[in-house]
Parts: sequence; structure tokens; C-alpha cells
Amino acid sequence: MYMLFWLVVALVGFGVQYALRRRHDRSVSVPDLLLGWLLLSAVGLAGLLGAFAHTAFAAETAQGIGFPAGNPFQYEVAVANLAFAVLALVGFWNPDVRPVAGLVSGIWLGGDAIVHTHELVAHDNTAPNNAGLFLVIETVIALALLGLGGYAAASRRSAAPARV
Repeated sequence: MYMLFWLVVALVGFGVQYALRRRHDRSVSVPDLLLGWLLLSAVGLAGLLGAFAHTAFAAETAQGIGFPAGNPFQYEVAVANLAFAVLALVGFWNPDVRPVAGLVSGIWLGGDAIVHTHELVAHDNTAPNNAGLFLVIETVIALALLGLGGYAAASRRSAAPARV
């Protein structure tokens, strides 16, 4: 359910900022603004909490994913969560970093979704943070990050002056 929460936070934040900026600036980039909010909430803040959960509540977090507790690999997952969270937060604040942060985060979450799908199909892992609504929302966020990150990269490239 926490993935749904972060998606809603991103959409509400995007909606509020869009409404406020649209009053004064008609050239607001909807894709760029939405990408920024997805990075802030669904990757940045969620990643910070994920890093905390995989360390401070390691056993409970493992159980929620359907994996055995006590696996030291979980601390590597915590560090990965932290690294992606920092990249996403930098991408939120720095528009030049945003396309790369979106693409890289989309690849990461897409890879997670593939692993969760494999666990569901191959091992009948129906744990709440492996399957169901969690998996659907994680997949939607990954695809959105990939699409918006690719769009942002392409639009910046076409707007950049030609190099010799």
C-alpha cells in the first residue's frame, strides 16, 4: 500500500504545483513537472524510508516481501535504496539531472518489478510487498519514469544548441 501512497503524493504535489505555476507561466512542462514529483516522492522519499526499513526493521521488511529474515543481502538493498533516493532527490532539485535520474530509477524499479513477477509466477510468492497492487503500482511508476525520463532527455537534446 505504501507505493500507492507515494504515487498519490506525487500526483497531488504535481497538481498543486502545476495549478500554481500555470497562473503565471503558460510554458510549464507537464512531463518535466510530473517527472520531478515522481522522483521526489515515489523514488526519493520512498527510497529513504525503504533504506531505513531494510535496516531498522529488516525482519519485518523481509517478511512483507516474502523472503526469509536475517539475509545480509538486505543491507545491500538498503544501500541501493539510499543511493537511488539521493539521485532522485538531486533530480527533483536539479532539472539537468532529472532525465538521467528518471531513466535510471525507471530501470531500477522495472528490474524490481521483473524480479517480483518472477517470484510470483515461479514461487507463488504472494506476499503483500511482492505481488498484487504493490506490483501493479511499481510497474506503472517504473514505466512512467522511463517514459518521462526519455521524453525529458529528448526534449533537452532538441533544445540544446548544436555542438561542433
